[in-house]
Amino acid sequence: MLSFLGAKDDWLLVTQDTRITKRPHERKALMDADLGAFFFTGRAEKSVEQLLILILECLPEIERYASRTVRPFLIGISDQGKFKRLE
Repeated sequence: MLSFLGAKDDWLLVTQDTRITKRPHERKALMDADLGAFFFTGRAEKSVEQLLILILECLPEIERYASRTVRPFLIGISDQGKFKRLE
């Protein structure tokens, strides 16, 4: 699991662990914490290097989405870099 941390209101979670979105208590914890969370939803498990490359490729859109979206939010990112709200 990777997370980008900044000022309290700017915290984001970026992860491959989509199980979080299906576990009610974990999903509720994210929502209660007012976090913005991005989940890489592709089917293939990625190495750390592959995940970092994907994060860097998607970072401008992650930043754009995070700056314009009211928190909390859960967003899926496909292997093709398409963003979709998971709520």
